[in-house]
Order: sequence, then C-alpha cells, then structure tokens
Amino acid sequence: MTFDHKVDNSPNENNKEKGSASFITFMPTRMTGAAQHLTMKNITVTGDITLTGSDQSNYSPFIYAAPSAGLTMENCTNDAKITGSIYGSVFHGYYALFVGESAPYQFINCVNNGDVTLLYAGIFFGNSSSLEGKVGRNELYLTIADCENNGKIRGTAGARYFAAPVSEFGSGMDAVEDMIKPLAGGEQSRDSVSLCNRAGSARREGCPL
Repeated sequence: MTFDHKVDNSPNENNKEKGSASFITFMPTRMTGAAQHLTMKNITVTGDITLTGSDQSNYSPFIYAAPSAGLTMENCTNDAKITGSIYGSVFHGYYALFVGESAPYQFINCVNNGDVTLLYAGIFFGNSSSLEGKVGRNELYLTIADCENNGKIRGTAGARYFAAPVSEFGSGMDAVEDMIKPLAGGEQSRDSVSLCNRAGSARREGCPL
C-alpha cells in the first residue's frame, strides 16, 4: 500500500485539510488485521503544527504507528514547525510495535527541515519505550539511508535523534544514536545506518530484506 500526498497545515481559510485528520497526522492509526507493509512515498508536510493535549503523545505528522509487516518511508519531507508539551518525532510517532525480519523499518531519503520543540523529541521514533530491549535482543530490522536533518530538534525534558527519550537510553540505543548523530546533524547527509539482527551492532551498510 503506497500513499503519495502533500499534507498542508497552513491556516489559510480555503485550506480543505485544515481541521481534518490529516491536519494532525496523515495516518493517525495503525492498520490492523492482515499483515501489511506500509510504504509512504513522496509525502511533504508543511505549515505550523501546535499540539495542545497530552493525549496527542506518540505524535508524528506522518504516521502514528506502522502495521505488523513494517514500514518504508521514502522521499518524505517535513517542512512544518511542530510544537507541543507531549512526546513524539518527525517521522514515526510510536515505538516499533512489531519486530523481526518480517517487519522491517526503512527510512530512505527522508528530510526534516522544520524546527521541532516537544517535551521529549526525536526524529525517527517518538517513544523510546521498549526499543532498548528490542535493539539489545537483535530484533529490530532498521535501515536509515540518505536522510537529512536541517532543523532543530528540541526537548524541554529530553531530545535524541533516534527516538524521543521517554525512557532511559542504554548501551544499545546509544550505539544507534552515535551512528545517527552525524547524519541527522547535517554533518554527513549521504550515509546510512542499519540494524539487521547481526550481533546487535549498528553498521553503515544496508540490510538484506
């Protein structure tokens, strides 16, 4: 399943999306039922997003949570400014609910140009809960390739590139964070980070999927 769309969050009174579900999140709930891999491609988010309720945690303007067969985000761009007293991220709002080779997470040529200020903020995942264990048990199949961050990611309580630090990072999460920092910080915009269930280490080559 592939979506190709531009999400417009501008306050223009003629904006037909203003106030609709896409004004908050393009995919506000995960698909359930049959195993499906979701591909989101060529989606651009624009405007100024202000989140006012604590029930909007695990937020992302693109997707709340991937379905059971994983997620591919390709050529997705955030140009929106995002603020709120909740936790969330730019690209995937929740933590990885599903893991293993059958549920890969791929972020390819995704770019953040917006400034993000939340209680806990991240770029790729909006909640760090349970991710440390999944990384440590070699369960998370993750590829981050050719992504860029040109905005500022701020957390009033904490901010990380990999995931909003709702729970404490351990050595496994820190290893991933250290690989992503140059890429997400704009110092090295054409590179990749992979976790492929091989000794639990982060590497820069791609994963066989």
